[in-house]
Amino acid sequence: MINSEKNEIETLAEILSPSESNLKLCAEDIKNGKLVSFPTETVYGLGANALDVKAVKKIFEYKGRPLSDPLIVHVTSTEMALSLVEVDQNTEKLFHILANKYWPGPLTIILKANYNILNPIITANTGYVGIRFPNHNIAEKLISYSNLPIAAPSANKFCHISPVNPLHVFEDFKEFPVKIIDGGITNFCMESTVIKILNEDKKIVIYRMGAISPSQLQAFLQSTEEFKHFVVEVVTKRNKEKEEDKKEEKKETFKEEQEAPGQFIKHYSPVLDTYVIEERNECSYSLTQNEFDSTVLLDYSGKIREKYGEIFGFYKDLSVNGSEDEVMHNLYDYLRWAEGMQNAKKIVLCDLAIYMKESQHLETFDDRIKKASSSKRIKINK
Repeated sequence: MINSEKNEIETLAEILSPSESNLKLCAEDIKNGKLVSFPTETVYGLGANALDVKAVKKIFEYKGRPLSDPLIVHVTSTEMALSLVEVDQNTEKLFHILANKYWPGPLTIILKANYNILNPIITANTGYVGIRFPNHNIAEKLISYSNLPIAAPSANKFCHISPVNPLHVFEDFKEFPVKIIDGGITNFCMESTVIKILNEDKKIVIYRMGAISPSQLQAFLQSTEEFKHFVVEVVTKRNKEKEEDKKEEKKETFKEEQEAPGQFIKHYSPVLDTYVIEERNECSYSLTQNEFDSTVLLDYSGKIREKYGEIFGFYKDLSVNGSEDEVMHNLYDYLRWAEGMQNAKKIVLCDLAIYMKESQHLETFDDRIKKASSSKRIKINK
């Protein structure tokens, strides 16, 4: 809302403490068709009653999110999850095994949606919906107090960096009437892993890399008797583009319906031009000396500073000690910090694929820095 006298955006969002009374107040908002932002163990979500199509449409409106990008529905039990879907006996069996292992937790399972219950808008008209049970007491209480499944993508403007604390949410939605429940910084600070069960092919496909790695899923399947021969595969975007086509002026249309969120090339992006440092081959972009002062470097274990010196105007290290948990915890927070630096014009990221080869989460990290940078790479001309 615009204040005509001061020509300023009126602040409508508010951050609330996670008291029982506030949680019940927010649950009433959910029941009354309003939006509430709440923490999960991954990132903050922007939630609405999943059974109220008008409320769900507000999510797309507030975020500026295309209808081709589906929403994840949050529940507090396998029974609630199964009430929203239609599954055959074999799929249900594997669903229960996975849910018993990973729920509550950062695993989203895509199943055939029950359109008698859910509106197709949640599924991007694909016929399938992602369901998860978040491992966070605030999220669980909000769902329980409202007694409703809650549709909730990450609480950020479409394609922006996912929020890992309440201030990130407030920055993106201050002009909207959204209550934000303050749960502090989230635990994983990375989205849930999104999977789909393909029984006939004896495989599980990962549509979005996340807090649970492919190797962890594969190891768990192999520990079961009935599903030990299932294979875990990672789905990659079909319309891959060559490096020379990934230029800033090339726009993504966002028209193709996706079975899972986080599939577009430009997800999780800062507002500043962002690049991954190219250390192995030639590339079309170069960072020259007169740009160093206005560039933010997000390093890893001091590798880039060691190679080039203290040449960048702004600097943070994702993990001084080389900890994958610290990288997961810091990546989104530091990207948000970087885009807020006065006079900063570019962000450059250390290529984690070079320095974190032994990390079980390398594929997730690599996916996120590619999304943040739209896979643009840059060489340093010192």
